[in-house]
Amino acid sequence: MMPRSRWLALLLCAVAVVAAASCGGDDEDERQDEPPSEAEGAAGETETPAATADATPALTPVGQGTVTPSPTASPSATPETVAAPDQPGPYSAGVTVLTFTRPSTTSGEPRVIETVVWYPTERVLPYDDFLKGARDVDVAPGGPFPMLVFSHGSGGNTLQSTFLTSHLASHGFIVAAVSHTGDTTSDCFPCADQEQLADSYVNRPVDATFVRDQMILTNGFDDATLLSGAIDRERLGVFGHSFGGFTSLATLAADAFDAGAVLAPVRIALPTGRYSEIDVPLLVMGGGLDNTTPFTMQETIYEESDGTETKILVQLPRAGHLNFTDYCLEGSPGCGPEGIAMDEAHRLVNLYVTAFFRYFLNGDEAYGSYLGQSFPPEAVVAASSGVDSG
Repeated sequence: MMPRSRWLALLLCAVAVVAAASCGGDDEDERQDEPPSEAEGAAGETETPAATADATPALTPVGQGTVTPSPTASPSATPETVAAPDQPGPYSAGVTVLTFTRPSTTSGEPRVIETVVWYPTERVLPYDDFLKGARDVDVAPGGPFPMLVFSHGSGGNTLQSTFLTSHLASHGFIVAAVSHTGDTTSDCFPCADQEQLADSYVNRPVDATFVRDQMILTNGFDDATLLSGAIDRERLGVFGHSFGGFTSLATLAADAFDAGAVLAPVRIALPTGRYSEIDVPLLVMGGGLDNTTPFTMQETIYEESDGTETKILVQLPRAGHLNFTDYCLEGSPGCGPEGIAMDEAHRLVNLYVTAFFRYFLNGDEAYGSYLGQSFPPEAVVAASSGVDSG
């Protein structure tokens, strides 16, 4: 795992890349079905863990909304027992590191996939400040727990969005963050080589489903493992940022998960299937100031994902591409005085993503109302289907 000093050096050289990257404009329709470009490949360049956010003020929602839950979900929460989705949940976050290996889909060579896993625990020590969790401690009782697979951006890594991954663990989710070999901070930064991007385009979705299967096989039923019996294979979700958003969408089109959330996803043609084949609940989030994967991309993804009965499109108007990660580079869109405060961006991302998965994977009906609400001026539900926001 890369030392922080190396990360910081790489982040400094990313400023020019992020400032120059732009995938929007009038020619988007002509480009949306092309393979990854250099700008799209540089869509995940931010991976330095940030300090824990300070306490935030109470929510000030506008309107009340209800959502129709997944038909397979079983309600398990009441308003009296609900933890606000933007605040830590009832558990602490445990963390462990696993390594899986599979043959590359493109070359057949061994592909090593380091995976950082956060999970609910009652322990707080020994706390690992780098991984943002209590290291290798026992899983909390009360399982099995739903599992989420996280896919990082291009040139990113498993620790790029710990504000969210550890937060979800506190709300009772097991979160497996996949390291996409050949497209991480350790491999390239920015990752602009066209041949390597094409390789990642094919391998990334397979990485995500492979880790899903290995987590279930190795940690779901093997009595010798830390997570033995802790994973509920009937409640599986996926989420990702930028190129990791594309990765998540590709797995959803292949019917690999029960629900998915994508953060500032790049819109490119899927390696197999089409966006219209996504038929599970979908949350799409983007930033109004993002010039790497502009909000028009998220709007297109939302519109084209017409096979699902339930989908939600949320914009953070003053957020850029990096506000969905732990570290915002000075001078990048959304990271200066014109942008949203990082603590507030993280609070809102935590709110929508946590409410989404608690509702659609857990059947926690009390969280449905958050999904139909805007929190102006920083968060707007731009569109929704299957959501009554009246």
